[in-house]
Amino acid sequence: MSKVTVRQVAEEANVSIATVSRVLAGMDNVRPATTERVRAAMTALGYSPNRMAQSLRSQRTMNLGIVLPGFDNPFFFELIKQAVDVAGDSGYSVVIAGGEDPFTEARRLVDGKLVDGLVFVAPSHALDVPAEALELGLPLVAFDRAPADLDCPLIQVDNVRGAREVTEHLIATGARSIAHITGPAHLEVSQQRRAGYEQALTDAGMKLDPSLVLEGDFTERRGAQAMIDLLNRADRPDAVFAANDLSAIGALSAATHLSQVPHTIQVAGFDGLTVSKYTSPALTTYTQPIHTIARLSVERLIELIRDPESTSAESILVPGTLVVRQSTHQE
Repeated sequence: MSKVTVRQVAEEANVSIATVSRVLAGMDNVRPATTERVRAAMTALGYSPNRMAQSLRSQRTMNLGIVLPGFDNPFFFELIKQAVDVAGDSGYSVVIAGGEDPFTEARRLVDGKLVDGLVFVAPSHALDVPAEALELGLPLVAFDRAPADLDCPLIQVDNVRGAREVTEHLIATGARSIAHITGPAHLEVSQQRRAGYEQALTDAGMKLDPSLVLEGDFTERRGAQAMIDLLNRADRPDAVFAANDLSAIGALSAATHLSQVPHTIQVAGFDGLTVSKYTSPALTTYTQPIHTIARLSVERLIELIRDPESTSAESILVPGTLVVRQSTHQE
């Protein structure tokens, strides 16, 4: 069977060859109804575009890079899955890179001309990197967190609001001594989640006890150790809010060995990892809308690729959803 051509797609959709080419190139000067007609014709005919030829004609790779600070956090895998789906809808493929030095990985993708733009997640240990380190000459969107001096759009969940809602839920269940396991203290997301926790306590007229705030590092191990420390106190708390789900899962594991959850101590997290549904008991958490955040990140990046003059560095805060499960009391 001979390969379907652009001309055949144009005839099927009753448009010009130039219009089909503009749709293939992802240009935004084609009416949405026409674009849908062209895509329907491609599907009906089984047309598969020659990506290499497209790249040569447009000087684009039709690849988006996602650069991560490692692969040990399952949160990132959910980001990747959603980003791949969203990018595919616009005709892009996704190249994944990451490691302890994501700045070098980003530079490798750019110098190798492998991508047209990057979604970048900064490592927690290097947020003070100078902006020059990421002057890559390509469009860039930051996801979740970014170096303070980086001038680019930042898409993230509303951390303050989410932490406040989790803490308000614990207060509503009757908890009167609520501890907080933070993320790394220098991270803005950790500071924002602690701020939300403190806001909720203040609004409820509850005392802020610094001894109930234990610094964590977003890992299960530290979450478990922090919980052990809390349970060994003579005045142990009756609820714990951990700044992410991994810390909360570690805390929950330690608590179930040393206490009764949620009868004597409640545990809640933040992120909404899939695994949080399968802990025992199932974890109450503030679920980040990964699909929405990934979609906004990729869509904003594609906008920057198509219109390099669109350089607004606005931040977008996306609300999440409190999901109450068995690790806390029902209100």
